[in-house]
Amino acid sequence: MGNTVDDARTMIGAGNSNAAITILLKAVDSASDFCSQITMQAGKLKEITKKETLGIISFDDAMMARNQINYALLEIIKELEPVLAKTNQPKVFISYNHADAFTANKIKDRLEQEGIAVTIDSEAMMPGENIQAFIEKCVRESNIVLSLVSKKSLLSAWVAMESINTFFQEKSADPKQFIPCYIEPDFFDQKFTDDAINEIDQRLNALNTIMEERIKQNLGIDDIDDERSRLLDLKHYIDKIVGRLRNNLCIDVRDENFETGIKKIIEKIKS
Repeated sequence: MGNTVDDARTMIGAGNSNAAITILLKAVDSASDFCSQITMQAGKLKEITKKETLGIISFDDAMMARNQINYALLEIIKELEPVLAKTNQPKVFISYNHADAFTANKIKDRLEQEGIAVTIDSEAMMPGENIQAFIEKCVRESNIVLSLVSKKSLLSAWVAMESINTFFQEKSADPKQFIPCYIEPDFFDQKFTDDAINEIDQRLNALNTIMEERIKQNLGIDDIDDERSRLLDLKHYIDKIVGRLRNNLCIDVRDENFETGIKKIIEKIKS
C-alpha cells in the first residue's frame, strides 16, 4: 500500500500524471467509485493532451488544467490511502485439528495482540454452516494460511482440504502464503507417509464394511460416502502435503520453543 500511494505521488510530483493514473487503477477494484473517479481524471488528461496537440488550447491553460487534475488525483489518494491500508493488512486463517485447539488459540491470541486479523473456526463458523464451504471461504478471504501441524492434523481430511486449497491458490491471481508450524515432529520420519496411508486404508476398509451392510439393508450411504471421498483425497495428497512440510521452513511451536516460534511467525506475517 505504502509503495502504491508513494509511487503515485512521486509520479504526480514529477509531472507524469499518466503514470500515476496507471498505478492507482491497478490498486483499486474496477467496480469501485475510486476507479470511476480516477478514470474520469484520465479522460480529462487525454482531452487536454489532444487539444494541446491540435493547438486549440494555450500552454498556460493546459498547464492550469493539468494542475487541477493533479490536485484531484492527490485528493483521491488521500481518501484511498486508509482504504488500501485496511485492505492490505494481513488476514490469517489458522488451520488445525480440534485436538490441538489449545495451541491454536494460544497462537491466535498472540497474533491478535500484534494487531493481526485472525480467522479460526471456533469463532468464525456459524452453527449449521457447511464445513467445506466454510474452509473454501476462509482460504479465499485470507491471504495467509497458518497450518498447525501434528499427527492428528495430518490425518484429518478437513485439515488436508485446507492445505490443498491453499497450495492451489498459491499460483492464482490472488496468491496465498502458506506458513506451517508444528507441535509434533512425526512427519520428519521417513516412514510417516507410509504409516499414514496404512492408517487411512484401515479407516477406508471400515467405512467400506459399513457401506456394504447398509446397501444390503437398502439404507442410505450419503454420510459414509462423503467421508470416504474425503479420506480418498487425503490418501492421494498426503505425500504432497508431507513433502511440502519437509521442504519448507516449518516453525517449531512446541511448548518449550513456543516463544521463539511465535516471534518467527509474527515476523514472517509482517514481512
